[in-house]
Amino acid sequence: MPSPFISSEAFMNTDEAAAMLGVHPKTLQRLARSGRITAYRVGKLWRFQARDLWADVAVRVVPLNGLYDGVATTSI
Repeated sequence: MPSPFISSEAFMNTDEAAAMLGVHPKTLQRLARSGRITAYRVGKLWRFQARDLWADVAVRVVPLNGLYDGVATTSI
């Protein structure tokens, strides 16, 4: 019987997961460190599962408050 805590779904690295969500890899790592998205730390590396990321984005609507403070805005 498979463990309920281990999924057979493949894990993605930071670059793959960031591309899927359309964010920079450093932004994704920052969100993972802060606990705003579900991620798994394996040594120094972050691993992500697509179903977790989509659930985080859909349910939590990833709060980015304060993440970009100090970044100058531009108007076109």
